[in-house]
Amino acid sequence: MVKQMKSMKKICAVFLPFFLITACTHYLTKQQQQALLEIIEILSRTISETEAVMNRKPDPTSPYRDMVKRLREIQKQINRIKSGEAPYDEKRMKKYNNEIIEIQMNVNNPVDLVLGVDVFFGPGKYKISDFSAEGKKTLDKFASDIIALQAEKLRELFPEHHLVIFIKAIGYADEMPLSQWFADKLEKDTAGPLPEDPVEKRKVLNRELSFRRAKSIAEYVKLQLKNTLRMDNVSIDEPIIIGLGEISPYDTETVSPPYMSQDKRRRICKIHGNVFVTSD
Repeated sequence: MVKQMKSMKKICAVFLPFFLITACTHYLTKQQQQALLEIIEILSRTISETEAVMNRKPDPTSPYRDMVKRLREIQKQINRIKSGEAPYDEKRMKKYNNEIIEIQMNVNNPVDLVLGVDVFFGPGKYKISDFSAEGKKTLDKFASDIIALQAEKLRELFPEHHLVIFIKAIGYADEMPLSQWFADKLEKDTAGPLPEDPVEKRKVLNRELSFRRAKSIAEYVKLQLKNTLRMDNVSIDEPIIIGLGEISPYDTETVSPPYMSQDKRRRICKIHGNVFVTSD
């Protein structure tokens, strides 16, 4: 009897880990396995397409970076489901699928624009009233493209869902010192003390100028979207506005000839428009 007990203990010691692993592994039906294979295929293709767009135009402010990050997170979770580490949940899989479709739609129908602000603004100018007629037409088309290329297509795929339009504008400036009167104006409106060093002070003021230009463009686009949007259950989020001042808009290695301190190619604004589904 004692020998039998010892033998049983040995058997348990050998097979217990196997039983524990088996118990912790989530079994997938053939239908679930097929659904996983389909979403993995679509996901892999969307990651490749998004990374291709991102790498074609390297830009640290690009929204495609956030999209790739989210796709990678979804990929990680799906791999856990495939390996049995996480349970298969129909609702969660549907959510992942919808997110992938949204990103795919934004990537395949991109609405991005780089605006040379010297076309729209004179030195020290940043208000919407300073826009040229040509500049306004360009922004009007940008707003209509967001609706036609993204919102309307997503509405066809998700007729009952709520859509949100996101706008992101990034402004830049060259290294030109500002006129005294304009520098004084910005200084009054800038929160906190300014650096004593003239160069550092100029950088802070140019960053504020670039922010105001980006804000003007974003506000104009948002206004045009409100005026032209003819769809129900769609909202426009508050624009993301970034002023990067004298930072070079692109990697200097990709620009020929290299940037100069007063190069007009540094006085630009970038604007991105994306539409996403935010509710089931």
